[in-house]
Amino acid sequence: MNKLRRTGLAWVLAVGCMAAGPAPAPAPSKTGPVLRQAILGATARPAPRPQIQLGAFRDQASAAQGWSKIADMVGPPLNALTPTIVPVDLPGKGRFWRVRVRFDNAADAKAVCAVLRARAIACLIPRD
Repeated sequence: MNKLRRTGLAWVLAVGCMAAGPAPAPAPSKTGPVLRQAILGATARPAPRPQIQLGAFRDQASAAQGWSKIADMVGPPLNALTPTIVPVDLPGKGRFWRVRVRFDNAADAKAVCAVLRARAIACLIPRD
């Protein structure tokens, strides 16, 4: 207590807390952990799945045709996957439709991209 300044509200609160003793343990709650998990689950975002981008086209139909052409050309491992065609507006360039494929892990995405590049097919791993 010598280290505490003996003036002001902080000293009064410190003395009051020491005199009262330790705080009682909270009563066990049946909903506490469940509620905590629900709150954490609601605010936590799942990690984005790794993906590759195979092209960007000026319209959605061209993007779908581009996917079909690439998947037919390559065969496995692409023909078993489902593409995601994503519209994006690029300032000064207009709207493009990106052809992307998602993977369960980054190693698979990199491996497929390496196979495609070896066949002279454009492939990139986007940062977003």
